[in-house]
Amino acid sequence: MAERARLHLTIGPVQTFVAQSRRTRDLWASSYLLSHLAEVAMQAVEDSGNGNKIILPYRDQGDGAVTQGTVSGTRHGRWPNRFVADVVDGKTAAAAAKNAIDETWKKIANAVWSRYLAEFATSSKPVASVPHRAQQKRDLFSHEAEAIWSRQVENFWEISWVISSSDSSILFDPLAQRKNWRTTPVTAEPGDHCTMMGDFQELSGFIRSKERKDQDKFWEQFREKLGGMHLGKDERLCAIAVIKRMFPLVAKDVIGTDLQGANWPSTPYIAAIPWLGKAGASHADAAKQYATAITQEVERPLGEKNAKIRSLNSIPNVGDFFHLDGNFFHENALSNAKGMPLGLPEEDEARVRGELLSKLNALYKTVQSRPSFFYALLLMDGDSMGGLLSEARKKSPENEQSVTRALGLFADRVPTTVSEHDGVTIYCGGDDVLAMMPVPNALGCATALSDLYRQSFADACDSETAKQATISAAVVYCPFRAPLREVLGSAHHLLDDIAKDQTGRDSLAIAVMKSSGITAQWSAPWKHKELHLPTVLMTLAEHLCGTGDRPGELSSGFLYQIRERFARLTDQSLSEPGCFGQLPEGIDLEALLRAEYLRVSSLYGQANEQTDSPPEGGKDLLGLLTTVCRRIYRDKDKQTHIDEWSLGMDGPLVARFLASEGEEATV
Repeated sequence: MAERARLHLTIGPVQTFVAQSRRTRDLWASSYLLSHLAEVAMQAVEDSGNGNKIILPYRDQGDGAVTQGTVSGTRHGRWPNRFVADVVDGKTAAAAAKNAIDETWKKIANAVWSRYLAEFATSSKPVASVPHRAQQKRDLFSHEAEAIWSRQVENFWEISWVISSSDSSILFDPLAQRKNWRTTPVTAEPGDHCTMMGDFQELSGFIRSKERKDQDKFWEQFREKLGGMHLGKDERLCAIAVIKRMFPLVAKDVIGTDLQGANWPSTPYIAAIPWLGKAGASHADAAKQYATAITQEVERPLGEKNAKIRSLNSIPNVGDFFHLDGNFFHENALSNAKGMPLGLPEEDEARVRGELLSKLNALYKTVQSRPSFFYALLLMDGDSMGGLLSEARKKSPENEQSVTRALGLFADRVPTTVSEHDGVTIYCGGDDVLAMMPVPNALGCATALSDLYRQSFADACDSETAKQATISAAVVYCPFRAPLREVLGSAHHLLDDIAKDQTGRDSLAIAVMKSSGITAQWSAPWKHKELHLPTVLMTLAEHLCGTGDRPGELSSGFLYQIRERFARLTDQSLSEPGCFGQLPEGIDLEALLRAEYLRVSSLYGQANEQTDSPPEGGKDLLGLLTTVCRRIYRDKDKQTHIDEWSLGMDGPLVARFLASEGEEATV
């Protein structure tokens, strides 16, 4: 019998393709498209040799039909961009995978070109009535765009593979070494660059500093062809970005799956979900009337008709209210004529916008609240997965398969859990998760997914292996107008550098982002002894929020005062997000917080500063406050520690943000 081999293959560049997105639709479509390319590559490997088998990720018998969009009824990417296969002939399998990727990519690119650019380019050719010089200019509309398109499409993907011995106990180390060997030189593209993917030339080929009118004309015509909802007035895209943007609309013809991606939930919509539920459940008539006013005046206002948010699905009699574009729920978005054109004649635009703003403010008064300006992005990744797989394989092939099966179980279960928290799954494959959801639901969802990860391993693996399986998470609370690239960059930094490296894995890191950047950052292991630390943070937030008959405790001003006053006792200013100072030995942090709490409470008649006891409930509050003010981390032996002499104020500030349910002015 011929000696078998292991094929390790990866498709890139992931960050260039996925993270460089301007809309949630771009982010989701690029994740799905990359996942689909990985799927066809795995299928080609399995078909290229009798007995070829994908080892990682786990694929059961039902995964061999390249139908990721229809197997589970979900619309998210399911397969990671890298895989390991046990094969008869490594070179043959690698060639089959590369050919499948190339052919599928070209088929998708050609479908987008044929539907949206071919006719447009042909219609731009010179005509006899146009002067010769103008003909040359107009000819560039077709010639340059086609040349740029071909160059970018043909040279985008980097497919790397390594063939190793089938008895190797390390799955991905060979690929890590291969990535350091770059065979394709990095070259800078000429001309003006894409507004989404800045390393690539935009399609018109015109130089804006010299040919602004021609460039604007090109994109104006292209925008008319696509429709305004698919291309913003400030967008000038490269071929790769156009494919990302329009892929959902050609997917049914090209890959056989109707993705309905033109209506992927927007960030303003996700931010508004709790408010939408409140408005729809308690004031259905007012909500319906607002939606009717919009649909009667504005062309194509139903930008979220396929959002499918769980808590909203059961609320009846609201008409098209839950289907409105998310911008219609936010006063600052609706008032921005440039950012949100209504598509009306100039003489009607200002009048209609003013009328809609008046109706929106009336709805705010009826509901007695406004939607949050913030949403949450959740990023999760399994800890030390390479080591876990390596150790499992040393035991037996069956142990290795149980680990990959556990990852498959987790990936299959993630979308349901995310949906239960009114979130949308952008990607989940193996041990990776990317999702968006409303602010109040993010910590609960992250905690549930952490528990689900452990349960998936418990269901598929022996107890020793299951005990070693942990996952870390990053949650970024950000304004819905924050650039997605910045939000994703912050999430990856939180996950890799803070939750994993700094806090010691099996941890959660949280950041609050404003237009000026990160303003608060806190991290901790999921658990310390009997304390579940995300629950501690949420409980503190409930104290700060108050209830109908109890006012909230500790204003943001109080927390900032503590930071300024107590910083003098430490070796740090405490103003840098995520920073901890060291208190001199012998100083009792809880006693300091109690004294400051009593001092401030006495100013409002809530306590007597001369007593040594806070009012009812204050002791619980101070205990929670003390816990989140200290640095909590895991060491290299996976033991959790609380630094008793540390002091940081980001935990309380994050809790205060959560207590406000994401109002812009809180942090």
